[in-house]
Formats: sequence, C-alpha cells, structure tokens
Amino acid sequence: METRGRLPGTMVVATQHFHEPDDAHLRTDTALETGVVNYVRYRELLIVAALNLAGGCGPTMKEYRPRHPPFQFLTESPAILVGFIEAVDKAGWTHSSRYDQPVQLCRIRVKVENVLQGQVTSNEVNIYCYLMRGSATGLPRMYFDPGDRYIFYLRRELGEWRTACDVYEYCVDRVLTGRHPAFKRNPNRPISDDILEILFTRGESVSDGVMVDAVAGYRNDGSRWRNQRAEAYSELLQRMAKVETAPVRAEACDQLKNLGKPCE
Repeated sequence: METRGRLPGTMVVATQHFHEPDDAHLRTDTALETGVVNYVRYRELLIVAALNLAGGCGPTMKEYRPRHPPFQFLTESPAILVGFIEAVDKAGWTHSSRYDQPVQLCRIRVKVENVLQGQVTSNEVNIYCYLMRGSATGLPRMYFDPGDRYIFYLRRELGEWRTACDVYEYCVDRVLTGRHPAFKRNPNRPISDDILEILFTRGESVSDGVMVDAVAGYRNDGSRWRNQRAEAYSELLQRMAKVETAPVRAEACDQLKNLGKPCE
C-alpha cells in the first residue's frame, strides 16, 4: 500500500497493480461490437416508433374488393347509425391496392346521434375504413372532415366497427339536415324510410339554404333512397310543403312536380 505524499485529512486508498491478460484485447473488441449492435437495434426501434406515430397504428384489416353495393347489402348491415365526426386519423400505412390508387386505413372518431339499426351502446365509437390516396379518378370517393355528419352502414371486424364497403362515397350518406335528437325508429316501416327522414327533414340549427340543397340532392346521394322508395319520398315532400319555410316549400313542390305528384 502506498501512502507517500498524502495530504492531511485525506483517505488512504489501497492500490494494487494487475497484469492485463493476453486475451483482454479480444474482450474489448467483443464489447465494442456488442455496443454497435445494440446502438443499431436501438436506432431501428426509434425509427419504427416514429413511423408508427406518423402513420398511425390500428388493427390489421384488408380493404374490401371494389363493389357498388345494392340497397339490400347496406340495409342489412348489422348496425346503421347517424354519426357526427369528431376526428379522422391515420390507422395504417398507405399501400397499393386492388383499386386504381393507393389506399390507407383510417380511424374515424364519431359521436353517435341516432341508431337506426343494431346495437350500438356507446355514445362515441371508432369506425375504420379505407380511404383512397392520390389523384381523384372514376367514382366519387369518401372524404371525411371533423364537423361533418353521416349515416354509416357498419359491420364488425376484429372487434371493431367497420364500414360495409371502402373508398367510394356510396358506402355512406352525407347528412346535411342537422342533428335529429327527437327522431324515433319506426319498427313498422322499412329502414329505408327512416334513412329518408334523416336525409330530407329539418333537424337542429339548419339554414333554409342548406335545407334546399338537401331536398334537391345537390350535396348528398339521397337520390338513391328517394328513387328506391318513391312513394314514401313523395309523402315526405308533401308534408314538407305544408310545414316548411317558403324556400324549402318551393323546392319540395318542384321535386313533387318532377315526380308527377301534386304539391298539396
């Protein structure tokens, strides 16, 4: 033990000299190599985490094959609801698909306003669907913004709610007529008549201009339902012609004229 030159009040530390074994350089090389491998793996994990944050993380779902669903296909969906969109998030990678453009799985956060069919007990749900990325070609495509309101036709997949079909806007119906808190499902009539009522009757906080657009079918695809249920649609228009404001009454009468029906 060496004590020479010790300052007063300092601790005496024993030192011992060791001879480095011949294979020490091998252990040093191995340690360096392990450190490099660990660093590369750590960097890869960081990249994956960053990509997950950027691209979203959701269930593994495949896009449905392109199809124009018949009315029965939509009306027989396990659940049909009117939902107010609160958020739209990416839930998967953009990838090539059976459609003519790349698609991406998205998660739509929806506030449930009306349940037209099935059992939906939550006030808010996540709905998954594939949206098309890239330039617009062919049929009109689904596109969602927070604040929009839609009728969603849903099925279950991997324990989540999923649109009955993907990409194209015929998979959903845009609702322009506002919120309908007083709406009650009528089990004695076809579900298509309930859909008509949501699409074409005034709800809360809707201007006359928007109602005219809704009745005329300018900004939604309600025409498929009014063509399917022409008689029920005519009765709805005749009711509107009696109780609505002047601009909406005028549009309702124009639509009735096109159908060859009297306005009053």
